[in-house]
Amino acid sequence: MIEYDDIIKDSPFIANHLITLIKTHDFFMNKHIKSGTDILPSQYYMLLFLYYEMGTNQSDIAKACLMDRSGVSRAFKDFEEKGLIVRQIDEENKRAYKITLTKKGNETAEFLIRKEKRMG
Repeated sequence: MIEYDDIIKDSPFIANHLITLIKTHDFFMNKHIKSGTDILPSQYYMLLFLYYEMGTNQSDIAKACLMDRSGVSRAFKDFEEKGLIVRQIDEENKRAYKITLTKKGNETAEFLIRKEKRMG
């Protein structure tokens, strides 16, 4: 049976290929983000995470997007001002918010998903 360590050892350039794929994806998406939405390229992954995980909290989003909670909080303040999200106090944890996308937020995410599908 092949182990993951064997694959990595036998494929020394796998990390380079993954980095190239990510950078190509981001380059492609950034032009659509800048021309067709109100968000910043750095906010793209947070918006899509919310689209697929509606009602999650800021801590979970920070972990999933490899960001600190303060950065997510700043982005969500911006999202809220632009009418993309609604924050509601989490009934299970009064110190946390559950985040959901507004109609505009859903439309923005769906626009980006359509563009992403064109890439493939």
